[in-house]
Amino acid sequence: MERTMVDMKTVKGLCANGIPFNVLRNPHFIEMDDAIKKAPSGYKPPSFDKARTVLLDECVRDVEKDLMPVKDTWYTQGVSIVSDGWSNVKRKPLINALAVNSRGATFMYAEDFSGVEISKLLLGAIDTIGPSNVLQVVTDNAANCKAARREIEKVYRHIFWSPCCVHTLNLIFKDLSNEFLWLRDTYKRVSTRWRSEKDTKRRHRSHKNVMEAFERIAENKEEDRVLREQFVTFHMKKGIYAMALTQADALTLDAIDWWSMYGSETRELAEVAKKVLSQPISSSSAEKNWSTYSYIHNVKTNRLNSKRADKLVFIHSNVRLLSRFSESYKSGPHKKWDVNPESMYIEGSSARLEYMAWENLDDKLVDSGKGKRPRVD
Repeated sequence: MERTMVDMKTVKGLCANGIPFNVLRNPHFIEMDDAIKKAPSGYKPPSFDKARTVLLDECVRDVEKDLMPVKDTWYTQGVSIVSDGWSNVKRKPLINALAVNSRGATFMYAEDFSGVEISKLLLGAIDTIGPSNVLQVVTDNAANCKAARREIEKVYRHIFWSPCCVHTLNLIFKDLSNEFLWLRDTYKRVSTRWRSEKDTKRRHRSHKNVMEAFERIAENKEEDRVLREQFVTFHMKKGIYAMALTQADALTLDAIDWWSMYGSETRELAEVAKKVLSQPISSSSAEKNWSTYSYIHNVKTNRLNSKRADKLVFIHSNVRLLSRFSESYKSGPHKKWDVNPESMYIEGSSARLEYMAWENLDDKLVDSGKGKRPRVD
């Protein structure tokens, strides 16, 4: 077959399945193409049933092994469990759990939480990761999430609950939008008149919060004392923190790198600082994860069960996470391969035609909108 005809068949196959053209820059697509070229003569792709069962499970295990270097950072940087809710095409409520630090957002799982307390699911995620590695849980401000917070703090006092800052700010600005000009003028007058007193109270409140956090983080009173002493050294700019170079680099270096370089005189404080700085402040990673679920759980035709959808999303999300650590992702022919040029939203860049369906991996009949018809594999 001539090259032109092969190219034509490739493009037609992409279009017929609603696959974006940026897949041609995908290193995994290229690996697949190379593997097929090297396959034994007469090779045929795996069957529908084998792909959705045995091979899908093997692929999950393979990705889990590839994630080990990322999971190793959970011990050194700590991790936040970020969670958000969503309803699938069957109107079943789902809640996801992602482990997030400076290495990125690792998708763990999503569960149907009908009739199940959110706290039980989050406590399960904490146990899976290891309680000593979890610094905080980030959710939205819903009442059931606040209730989950209380249950988690009963079991693990050192784990903080953080409401999503984006949700919080959004609520504040909605409430203040009508009076914003008036509030801005008032704030300027108050700020000028009470600046010194306000700054004093703010510093006191800030230091009090730090001390309370140390008390919760420390495993014993001795560790709490060490953290407080080292915080004084840092705050008062003593020792290495008094050096001009140290202070200059604080303005230019990445915060985690700065603590790694200059935190040797206050090791325990530096470890806490690096863990805190590695955590997210919003639940956006969990919310973006639903774009992948939406792609797989196509609103019109898909009826995947949650277990199989979970595996597909696990592979889809985490393969992308792993790819972003490679040099080829930053430059060269594979640069940002998971970004659809027609949509720069990286998490939602898998092409979605308006009514495109991911192949139904469960039912042998497909709902075409005019009744069920037999599947053609």
